[in-house]
Amino acid sequence: TIPGVLQVTASVPFPLTGGFNATRWGTEAALADPALLQSADFQTVLPGYFETLRTPLVEGRTFVDADNAPGRNVVVIDRLLAAKAFPNESAVGKRLVVRPNLLADVVGVVAHQRASSLAQLGREQIYFTDGFMGHGVVSRWAVRTIGDPATYAHAVRAALATDSSGIVVTELRTMEALI
Repeated sequence: TIPGVLQVTASVPFPLTGGFNATRWGTEAALADPALLQSADFQTVLPGYFETLRTPLVEGRTFVDADNAPGRNVVVIDRLLAAKAFPNESAVGKRLVVRPNLLADVVGVVAHQRASSLAQLGREQIYFTDGFMGHGVVSRWAVRTIGDPATYAHAVRAALATDSSGIVVTELRTMEALI
C-alpha cells in the first residue's frame, strides 16, 4: 500500500548473499537407483519472486499463489539444472525426485542467479515455494519501487511497524549496494 512500491516478495536465502544450501535431486530413474541423485542449491521463494527480481523466464511459468499451498509438489529450476537433468529437451512437465523419494513437477525454468558472487557461477538451482517447505521459511524480503529505492526505507519500516505480521527489519540495502 506504499505509493511507489510496485512489487514485494520474499525468499531464503537471497541472491548474492551466500548461505545457499544443498538439496538432493534426481530424475525419476533415481527412485530405482539412489546413486543417481545429485546435489544442487535450493531456494525457498514466494510467488512473484522471479517477477520482482526480474529473473528471466526461459520456459514454462513461474509460481502462482495456488502453488504456495502445502501439498503442491511443484518446482521451478534454473537453466543449468534443466540442461543437466534433461539435455536437449524441455524440462517443463517433467518430474524430479526431491527430498527423500518425493516427486515434484517442473513447472518452469528460469535464468541462473548467482548465489554469492558475480564472479562465481555457482551450482545449479531448484526453487521451492514457502508452502512446499511448510510456510514461514522465507525471511529475506525484496521491494521493487519506482525511483530510488533508498528513499522508501522509512516508509517500509513504518508500514511494517504498524503491521501485525511480526516482521522485523534488521537490515535494509538496495540491490545496487548488494551488487
